[in-house]
Amino acid sequence: MYGYFSDLHVDLLSRGLLAPGEQRVGQTVTRYVPWWALGFINKTYLVIATDQRIIMVEHRMAWLHQAMKLHSVESMPWSTVQEARVTGLFGKKLRVRGQSPSGPVALKHRVPNPLFGLLAPMRNNVGGARAIEGAFRATRSLAAAPQVAALPPAAYAQAPYAPPA
Repeated sequence: MYGYFSDLHVDLLSRGLLAPGEQRVGQTVTRYVPWWALGFINKTYLVIATDQRIIMVEHRMAWLHQAMKLHSVESMPWSTVQEARVTGLFGKKLRVRGQSPSGPVALKHRVPNPLFGLLAPMRNNVGGARAIEGAFRATRSLAAAPQVAALPPAAYAQAPYAPPA
């Protein structure tokens, strides 16, 4: 069981988390429910990609209230992210690896999109995961751009310019 993340909920969370001038590029909802935990471990992540970093907002099930509660927020600048991609042929998974201030992060969580997205926890959930992957690739392509070589020091800079008479 998971809740639905409306656009209003995502907008309110991102207003509190984003720095001034930071633009949201994509967002998706992922789930981590391992089979061996028999449903006792039930984590839902709201993953928000911005032009500067990736933010993972963890929600957990509040068992006594049968509702989702905000548990933690993890943020990584794009320079410390080693991998962010969507994997899987039929069941999509978002794989994110990197180094956060609190330690290494490695998650490979399912991107739920049941019934062709009609019952997904967020509108355009798989498209948002692909937008996160695209944002990661865009930061890598900008970092891999060739650097412009510095100009050699000019020999004419030593003597002042004198106009001809």
